[in-house]
Amino acid sequence: MEKLIFELENASYILKKCKTINGELLGFFLSTDFPINPIFYIDWLDDFEQTETGGNLTFLEKENSTIMILDQYAEDIYEKVFELKKTTFKRLLRNWLLLIKQKPKSIIITIEGDDIKLEGKN
Repeated sequence: MEKLIFELENASYILKKCKTINGELLGFFLSTDFPINPIFYIDWLDDFEQTETGGNLTFLEKENSTIMILDQYAEDIYEKVFELKKTTFKRLLRNWLLLIKQKPKSIIITIEGDDIKLEGKN
């Protein structure tokens, strides 16, 4: 089981706690790249022509029904990879958007296999 903890600072959610490097990739994506243009990333998931895209810290690839979040600045981009199913990733992004509108002080993401739960705390 993986837990990621984000805290609200200056109107942004910052990753504060994560135990694995791969989990950090998801945290970096949600706290730095996704907020810049969330609709782009949700639309990108259903775009059959574009198979990859990049942000400030992360690089995303689609392969069939799998999404890979990669470290854009690693010497070997495939050294660190966070993988999840496309449907799971889309649900995560939509739930993240709904949750951040509520502006909880912290957000906890719990990952167990393909099961990802988000919880806001004040």
